[in-house]
Amino acid sequence: IAKRMRSAASRTEFVRPVKWVVLLKDDQVIEATIQDHKAGNVTYGHRFHAPEAVTLAHANDYLAALEKAYVVANFEKRQATIQEQVKKLADEVNATAIVPADLLDEVTSLVEWPVALRATFEERYLAVPQEALITTMQDNQKYFCLINAEGKLQPYFIT
Repeated sequence: IAKRMRSAASRTEFVRPVKWVVLLKDDQVIEATIQDHKAGNVTYGHRFHAPEAVTLAHANDYLAALEKAYVVANFEKRQATIQEQVKKLADEVNATAIVPADLLDEVTSLVEWPVALRATFEERYLAVPQEALITTMQDNQKYFCLINAEGKLQPYFIT
């Protein structure tokens, strides 16, 4: 993601705010402090679906424990899930999704538990040049636009 953050007096940049740190080697916590957070073996799941603390007994438990708490920690797996869901929703309306790599990377970085949704907008808005609609949907809303076989924008988007 092009927009990175810094906190307090630190020059360290990051994509999302650091709220806690997990550093494990096997079943041992590695002592460290990052961005004023002491490392431990406790992480958290999805803030709405599973906000409780998740205690990790072993480093190997990390991915499965988070997935059980509605967080897909593996970037590639999360991205593949988004791509599959977007394709399925586009196929249902005989359309093709426009999925620019940079937008897919950004959306993948913004979500923890991907759930794609298809929505519609009024067809009268298709009178606006499709390039303007596509740019607005992609750049401002982070939506995936749908086109038909002829490349014409359809009154659907996926978020």
